[in-house]
Amino acid sequence: MEETLVYRSKIKSLLLLIGSIGFVLVCLWVLSFLFTEEELPRKGAFATIVAPFGIVFFGYCAIIAFRHVLNNRPFFILNSAGLLDQGTRKSELFIPWSEVNEIILSKLRGNKIIIVEVKDPHKLNQSASSFDKFLSSANSMVGYDHPVFSANATTLSNQELYDLFNKYFDAYKQQNRETDTQPK
Repeated sequence: MEETLVYRSKIKSLLLLIGSIGFVLVCLWVLSFLFTEEELPRKGAFATIVAPFGIVFFGYCAIIAFRHVLNNRPFFILNSAGLLDQGTRKSELFIPWSEVNEIILSKLRGNKIIIVEVKDPHKLNQSASSFDKFLSSANSMVGYDHPVFSANATTLSNQELYDLFNKYFDAYKQQNRETDTQPK
């Protein structure tokens, strides 16, 4: 089976960049009231605490979005060996089809997610960065031990990505059945 590349949506990344810059500008505008004579209701607490955090947070989001706009690497690479995730984590995650038990399309608070149920979820995190391990442990605390994906940042819908994952996983299972039934 041919390799399939799934790319990040440039339009969604650009919208995230524009939105982030907009929020940074709003936070700067709110912060500017500290240095003027104009009154802003409860200006002290809001302007001195929330606005700087907003500038830092949305500034960071803008930097990440800008990097995503310039990034031409595939988000996911699917082939007969497995699934390579280059978009949802700081470090790459390769999931061999031999480690996959099931692929599930589920909903989490109204958002569709794809759960790749693997034989040993902790084995996948051995080569992950410490930040990725932290995020995986946070997922485990809310009941998701297995890798969870969403197509929200890609050019595909969640249903299309789920179908694509299953197409490759089914091809792997079919190939293994044929290999197992061949006389030796």
